[in-house]
Amino acid sequence: MAIIDGRWLWVLAFMATGLVSGLPAQEGVTVRIEVDRGSYRAGDAINVRLTLRNTSDRPVAVPSFAAPNLVSLNLRDAAGHEVKALSGEAGSLALSATSLKPGQELTLTSAEGKEWWNLRDWGFELRVPGSYTVEGTPVVSGSRPKSGPRRAPEDAVVRSNRASFQIEG
Repeated sequence: MAIIDGRWLWVLAFMATGLVSGLPAQEGVTVRIEVDRGSYRAGDAINVRLTLRNTSDRPVAVPSFAAPNLVSLNLRDAAGHEVKALSGEAGSLALSATSLKPGQELTLTSAEGKEWWNLRDWGFELRVPGSYTVEGTPVVSGSRPKSGPRRAPEDAVVRSNRASFQIEG
């Protein structure tokens, strides 16, 4: 019996389900970002809902990863400076996937069925009052990182709306 590491098991699972599309996610998927409120107190949980949309003319496979491993989020303050993530949760191995047909949308949910994700899942802890924006890049193809949230390549194009919110002191 051969030993298969997580990366190859993931690839084999996609080959077995016939969901490998070969289309890079950044070319075929956008993400809509919503915040649950427009204003928060410093230290509050800031929740986002993420909805993927297939904008291509072919089906796109979306692995069953946690949202931090499917969407790379970028936060900026009012001056446009990037807010660095402090840490983040790791996702789990995807043994299944959903195929998004052209034009189809999928709201990312947790294992418990919750649609709202805390920005702390991406390692963001906002305690400084001010205005912030969040944008994202889908990274639904490839293997998951060994730890922490998935980051889009440096040259990846943001493929989302811009959601804004305030942190009050």
